[in-house]
Amino acid sequence: MIEAEEASRADVRWDLTPLEPAAGSEEAFRELLDRCAAFRDTYESRVATLDPRDLRSLLDELGELWNELSRLAAYATLRLAVAVAGTEEIELATTADAALADAADLLRFVELEWLAVAEDAAAAQLKDAALEPYRHSLGARRRLRPHTLSAAEERALAARDAAAEDAWIALYDQTITTVAVDLAGSVLTIDELLTRLRDPVAARRHAALEALGAALRERLSTIAHCYDSLVADRLAVDELRAFDGPRAARDLENELPSAAVDRMLAAVEDAYPLAREWFERKERLLGLPLTTADEHAPVGPLPEVGFTAAIATVTEVLDGLDPRLGSAARRFVEESRIDAAPRAGKAGNALCLNVSQDRDPYVLVNYTGRLSDALKLAHELGHGVHHALARQAQTPLTFEAPVAVSEIPSTLTELLVAAELIARAADDDVRRALLAERVEASFDAIFRQVVMTRYEQAAYETRAAGQPLLAERLCELWLDANRRYYGTSVSLPDAYAPGWAYVAHLVHGRFYNYSYAFAQLACLILRARLHDDRDAFARRYVAFLTKGGSQGPVQQLAELGVDLEAGDVWERALDELASLVRELLAATEPSPPPHRGGGGDGVRA
Repeated sequence: MIEAEEASRADVRWDLTPLEPAAGSEEAFRELLDRCAAFRDTYESRVATLDPRDLRSLLDELGELWNELSRLAAYATLRLAVAVAGTEEIELATTADAALADAADLLRFVELEWLAVAEDAAAAQLKDAALEPYRHSLGARRRLRPHTLSAAEERALAARDAAAEDAWIALYDQTITTVAVDLAGSVLTIDELLTRLRDPVAARRHAALEALGAALRERLSTIAHCYDSLVADRLAVDELRAFDGPRAARDLENELPSAAVDRMLAAVEDAYPLAREWFERKERLLGLPLTTADEHAPVGPLPEVGFTAAIATVTEVLDGLDPRLGSAARRFVEESRIDAAPRAGKAGNALCLNVSQDRDPYVLVNYTGRLSDALKLAHELGHGVHHALARQAQTPLTFEAPVAVSEIPSTLTELLVAAELIARAADDDVRRALLAERVEASFDAIFRQVVMTRYEQAAYETRAAGQPLLAERLCELWLDANRRYYGTSVSLPDAYAPGWAYVAHLVHGRFYNYSYAFAQLACLILRARLHDDRDAFARRYVAFLTKGGSQGPVQQLAELGVDLEAGDVWERALDELASLVRELLAATEPSPPPHRGGGGDGVRA
């Protein structure tokens, strides 16, 4: 059965022809840039003087331009994702990056002129019904006023991106995605090595970690140099923009008060002992000293989940909430908007790319048939369904939600699919193994993301203090952050020290990872709301999926029953996690020894 699934999975590759420009990418970008220039000539120096109706027309026209730019850029990004080292793909991505930079330069005046509008005048504009679709996004952008430079300075910073941030990210991607390790006769990518860390045989897990560590160390100086250069550059820009710290820009983007994020991180750290309790139990179950190579070892027989079965499970779960959600997920396969087969040269991370407001998104995974792959597929399709509904209800400038909000539908879909697989478990042994997978996935999404956030904070603080982020220094910062999580419950082998190097979010952006913890905690509360009243929750949830970026996180989550302003919101979420851990501990409680009577053969009590 799995062999047949493997063969069918190899054929699951996306079809990018609907996105391919008819006239060729370079010509299409040139034509679009001419339109951007005409737009600038029409509206520059007029934003502050436009009445609400004319400002609405400007924004509608701007949205259409960004739709077309995003669609062309997405085509280049998707091609590069499956051929990271391909010459044509790199050239196309370079063309797209340059065109996007030129377009941003031509269109930047809109935001700068809007931010320059006096507060009272802007408030009066935003009250007008003509601007209702843009009200929240326009208001939210004004929070950037204190951190916005002059037009000339903004243009200078943007002009250097291609040779600064973009170039280092591209070098990192080419370095990390071309890793191929020969292990026991098989040539494996990083994703495939990470999958081996879930192997039931300890020797194979430890061999995979050793091989991964060795492969990363061969490239570590290059990766560290990329990261050091990016961090130094970002810190310099932060100083120019007068941000309070290196996480401030992400908090503003997420529309979350920094104090609330700090409270969440502290609450999660206080709950680290919850994970250690399970790790100590797992060590006894496995009968060996637990290392990071064993952290995700199965504690019982885990079913392999073929790609077709995984798609069916995800769509059935979404159908159970609302048929529109299941239909949106099925269309990824029906319309060839998913690439599932792992292969050399393909990006190792999973992603759902939001193409544009007038096109549906695409999903990339590296599907090997493991349960974790099924959950990863559920996560990305959760993103895809969110994008599909939001784009139908919102404008090109408001359909994308902040990162922290966008991770909620993906995380909830993953949680619900895990619960469905547990409910279908063939026997108690399989159920226990699935329970462990579900709890450990929550640990990864909450605890390990906070570990990465603390590691990232330490890296930026180290660089800000004038110390270069050399490879060994980064390894030590990584180990320090992990020791605070694992304590003495899990040991950290030398091969684990360069584990930071394959975490792409640390390079591609910054402080992205805490959004996963935020979303997982919110979803644990949402799971309880769903159990309280499934029909009412489903109605509110479908409405939530249509909001995109038209409301802030506080309002969107309040409508789903999560009060982010409550002082104990994170503790309540962690209480939900604790209940899952208690369920797992009860399911893995060792059987009591046989009771023996005073004078005869032992009989079970």
